[in-house]
This record gives sequence, C-alpha cells and structure tokens, in this order.
Amino acid sequence: MINNLKHSVWMLIFSIMFCVVTFIGLTVCIIEKELVVALVYLLFVIIVVFLLIISLMDVQWFHVDNDKIVVRNIFGIVKELEYTNINKAFKINTTIFFIKMLQITKPYIVLSKYKSLQKSQIVDAYNRKKYKYIIIPMSKYNEKLIKQKYKECCGIEFLI
Repeated sequence: MINNLKHSVWMLIFSIMFCVVTFIGLTVCIIEKELVVALVYLLFVIIVVFLLIISLMDVQWFHVDNDKIVVRNIFGIVKELEYTNINKAFKINTTIFFIKMLQITKPYIVLSKYKSLQKSQIVDAYNRKKYKYIIIPMSKYNEKLIKQKYKECCGIEFLI
C-alpha cells in the first residue's frame, strides 16, 4: 500500500512540470547565448531538481513481513522495525500536506521502539531515516494486520 499517494502525486507532478519548464528555459538561454539569464535558470533548475527528489522520497509504501514492517520508497528501504522491538504504538492525526493556512491531516498509526516517544514529536506523515518511529496510514485492515502479525510473532495481544 502506498502512503499518501493522493497527496504526494500532486507535488510530484508539479515538480516534474517545473523541471521541464526550467530545462526548456535553460536550453533557450544557452542557444541564444544569454549567459546571465542562463545562470538564473541554472539556479532554478537546481532548486526544482531538489524539490523533485524530495517529492520522490515522499512516495512511500510499507510491507508487513512475518517478523517486521518495512517502509520503502523508490530509493530503497527507508525504515524497518521488527515486531519484537515495538515498545510504543498509538494513533494520531498528522499532517500530510501543508500550504500556508491549509493543512490536511489524516489518522495514522505510529510504531516505535522507544517508550519515551511522545505525540508531539511526530513531524509529519512521512517516514525518514532520522525519525524514531514508523508511521503508516490508519485503516481497519492495517490495524488488524499489524495486531495479527504482532500476536503471531510475540504471542501477546497488541494494543494501539
């Protein structure tokens, strides 16, 4: 299941469109031998490519194995957490998309091996290597699947 595809795809589409436009502008400036304008377009190309990489990183999916949960993106494994290492789990409404005053939040399940993790430490709905948790979309199916796999692995009931 892909996390936040509905919201990540828009950032991905817009960053690809901006890449195309800036590359065309850069090409035209180089052909016309406008060096100063070409340097400005080159700066825009660097910024837009950086945004494209970020938007590609935000398209994530998770896979539930018999012994661990693995979160991936197109660059590889982002995070993985074994069921035996889960010490804290809770539900939270967290930010998927944010523009000025518009903030879209959805319910998510947070799993962590750190007992001291607080809800206020949850940054957004995307997994990063530096975060101390795994966050996955909340659904009855995901919750039931995680509880079932945890019970199979550890032999005890899992409360979220």
